[in-house]
Amino acid sequence: MIHNIILLLKHDIFEGIFHKWKFFLVSLLFFSFVDFVFIKSVNSININYNINLKCSITDLTLNMFIGNEPFDAAIKKGINLSVIWFVFHSLLFSYIGFYVVDDLKKNATSFILRVKSKKQWWTSKFIWCVLTVIIYFALFFTVSLIFTVFFGKVSFSADKMIASKLFEINISDISVYNIIFTLFLLPMIIAVSIAVFEAVISLILKPFYSFLIVVCYLAASAFYCSVYLLFNFSMIIRNNFYGINGMTNECGIFIAVVFAFICYLAGLFIIKRKNIL
Repeated sequence: MIHNIILLLKHDIFEGIFHKWKFFLVSLLFFSFVDFVFIKSVNSININYNINLKCSITDLTLNMFIGNEPFDAAIKKGINLSVIWFVFHSLLFSYIGFYVVDDLKKNATSFILRVKSKKQWWTSKFIWCVLTVIIYFALFFTVSLIFTVFFGKVSFSADKMIASKLFEINISDISVYNIIFTLFLLPMIIAVSIAVFEAVISLILKPFYSFLIVVCYLAASAFYCSVYLLFNFSMIIRNNFYGINGMTNECGIFIAVVFAFICYLAGLFIIKRKNIL
């Protein structure tokens, strides 16, 4: 069984990651653009206040995952959507469902005949989803690290003045553990759970519709603050490094992991009843 899954996973890594290098190149360009604009904003603060702030990898990550306040009709200001947060996730999910369906049409029959198991085929796709999200996030962190090497400081400490001036938040009492947990781990786990969900939906609907459902879920998360909208946990302006609506970020990760497992089981149920051969 393990040998068969490794065989399938090698195929998914080769076809779904290495052969899709253009997707990761576009992602790299997007990350570089966002970091470059942020560095320019920090330089503007330095000029205006005659200081010498150096942004860290945490500052760049905070910029990506700061998010926006939920919509409130009472204040009549509309919604100030965090475009980079929205594009960051949309770009990732524009890829997941399409590869799963493409491989299902082109290669599933031959591989399922070889390994004699639909379960192993779907397990490989589940692992591929996890790996793809990890690589996507790792690429962003790597680009941010390179920018800090050349234009900032290599550190996990967030600058209080940058957070105050650019994001209007106070990070004075935030521990390094909370920063790493909330900025570097939590958004990635949330993305993994939704990626697996999208993969499951793509087994039922066309990949465009599965992508559209996820985008609508993203948009709903941008408008409303609810524990049922998991992306709220990946916006710092919402969770404030501790949680949302009385639920801690640790609970948010637990919910995301359970949801991913449920989606895995749902996908297994669907693929076993799908007429592929």
